[in-house]
Amino acid sequence: MRIAPISGNVAQLAVARGDGVLADRMLDEALTREADMDVTFLRAQSAWLRGDSQVARERLHRAFEAANAGEQATMRREWQRSAAEHPDALDLLAELP
Repeated sequence: MRIAPISGNVAQLAVARGDGVLADRMLDEALTREADMDVTFLRAQSAWLRGDSQVARERLHRAFEAANAGEQATMRREWQRSAAEHPDALDLLAELP
């Protein structure tokens, strides 16, 4: 997954801080600069943080389908880290193959 240097990094920081709304705004900004970036996984995380589990589920599944085994392992670790910080949120990893 290729992320734009500044806006993409700020989006990742927003996800790490648990701010799904800010993450979405930064991803929108990153895509205006570089429209071909794949931000599906980060969009899944931001939707999950906003409590939109249906969108999060769809994007998470899409991100996993497009990823190779190494990328999937990285996504699982990142998701688990976020889930540990937000234990009240729905665990979508359990639904993945």
